[in-house]
Amino acid sequence: METKKDYHSANNLGPIVENFIIAAIIFALFITVLDEFAIVFEFSLTSRNIILIASFATDLLFTFEFIARSIVTRRHGAFRHYMMHQRGWVDLISSIPLLLLSSGPEVLLLVFPEVGHGAGLGFMSSIKIVKAVRVSRILRLLRLLKIMGKIQNTDSHMANRHIAMVSTIATIAFISIYSIMAFSGMLSLGELESQQERLYRQLAANIQKTAAASGKTQAEQHDIAREQLTALLFNLNESSSTIVQVYYRGRLLLANYKEERLKTHFRYDPARSAGEVFQGDQHIHAIAEDDVLIYLSTWPIARERAKVNITVFFGICAVILSFMFIYSRHFVQNVTDVIHVLNRGISEDAFTLEVAIREDFANDEIFQLARNYNEILLPEKMKKKASGDSTDTGGLSMDDFLK
Repeated sequence: METKKDYHSANNLGPIVENFIIAAIIFALFITVLDEFAIVFEFSLTSRNIILIASFATDLLFTFEFIARSIVTRRHGAFRHYMMHQRGWVDLISSIPLLLLSSGPEVLLLVFPEVGHGAGLGFMSSIKIVKAVRVSRILRLLRLLKIMGKIQNTDSHMANRHIAMVSTIATIAFISIYSIMAFSGMLSLGELESQQERLYRQLAANIQKTAAASGKTQAEQHDIAREQLTALLFNLNESSSTIVQVYYRGRLLLANYKEERLKTHFRYDPARSAGEVFQGDQHIHAIAEDDVLIYLSTWPIARERAKVNITVFFGICAVILSFMFIYSRHFVQNVTDVIHVLNRGISEDAFTLEVAIREDFANDEIFQLARNYNEILLPEKMKKKASGDSTDTGGLSMDDFLK
């Protein structure tokens, strides 16, 4: 049977590659949170594209890493150990799914904007896809567990393994609860999306009905549609309506944003037809009702969701760091240090130190064991040592004082 050291060697890609992977994990986490800040502060399209390409590169790298580790460990017969005990499952779910569901499709949309285009796609279906993509990015936080696995908090293998386990459970629980809340609409953004969908579809329908029923020429219908839109938006508060542009029969009725802003923050090309002017932009969604086409900005909803994502990001970081630097110290002082003293007292002839027993934890099983060691085994050991007998346990075994 292979030893633990053999398993570790089987999963080692070399010091240069391992250090590069750690640096890539840190970079990927930075890019993940920067991507959320890009939504909150509305970075320019160029900046967001750079972040997107960087995200794609890290997801591609981690996918190659998982494939490489899988091949290497399988050759050594250690693939199962890698997946179960060396966080291979973290490598899996934080690489390939993100590449296929998040950064990959977004890069494809960046290169081929016509792939995701379609004015009839609908606001709700589009925003749900974007929401699913952004929620999936939280899986990159699992990479924190990989970094933690490389950091040895103490000399105790048991302490490191224990802290890693509870940190993993806490992180998975955190991510699972957040994902369920995001997809189920418990974050209170789903109802707002539904209200906007109904509101703007009704707006488009009213404009179409009024203009079409007038019996006027096309040019006159356009003017009627503009007047109708202006009257309706007066009641809807135009400044906060999230409408970017409105078209009637391919002619522009309303433009809420200046063209300079449209070109710097959106994938906007005024040379295209009305149905393709925002082709491939994930922050613009179209609602079409016959001859009326309304382009909406999803920035307000995306901004609120990004704020929640940032909170979750730093929340998970706080949980993991707390386990690493606070709970790990507690565990070492109250478990592994006690076991260390007991082990040396039993196995070493010259070791005669007592175990320090914390009175507030005196009823814990490990301190009850330590009390038996201090009061039974250690006195017998000292007595034998004083009489010149070199037997460090005084002829007793652990069974004698565990009874």
